[in-house]
Amino acid sequence: MIDEIKTLTYFEGRVCTVFTQAINRNFTKDTQEIDYFVGIVDKITELGIWTTHPTTRTKNFYFLNH
Repeated sequence: MIDEIKTLTYFEGRVCTVFTQAINRNFTKDTQEIDYFVGIVDKITELGIWTTHPTTRTKNFYFLNH
């Protein structure tokens, strides 16, 4: 797992789309669904990925095991 984390740190500071398992959330617009998973990768740890949305500055955390 440590080697995978080191490889993923390449994405820190970059704008990325995070692909996750499906969630039970209804979006009112297609753009919301696309926009929801976009972020600048702040930090990647063994627990997950921290991102900041590029325009709203909202912070998100994605568990690495999902």
